Amino acid sequence: MSNNMFQQILEKLNSMDKKLSNLGTDVNTLKTDVSSLKDDVYILKTDVSFLKDNVDVLKTDTNNLKAGQERIEIKLDTVYVQTANLTEFKTETQTILNKVSNDLDFLTYKESQNEKELFNIKKNLQIVK
Repeated sequence: MSNNMFQQILEKLNSMDKKLSNLGTDVNTLKTDVSSLKDDVYILKTDVSFLKDNVDVLKTDTNNLKAGQERIEIKLDTVYVQTANLTEFKTETQTILNKVSNDLDFLTYKESQNEKELFNIKKNLQIVK
């Protein structure tokens, strides 16, 4: 084997050694990247778990709000019914009070008329006596 050929083989081996070294560096870089990705995935999983917990809390809060709204609507319906009843009662009471007032006015007038008639009768009785 000639020296020239030996040099070529050495150059090839050196080139292969550099490529192998670069490949090792690339593998280490990939391992670092994979490790970083694993960390990122763990963080993402933690964040997703946290978000799921928050969604559960929001669902519970939403259900509580809906239940509260239903209770308010039931109470509001009751208030509407009671208001309608009170309005009807007020109208009936006003009608009755107006009638009582008219009757009282009539009775006052009638009493006055009766008093007048009694006066006239007494007056006539005194004349006759």
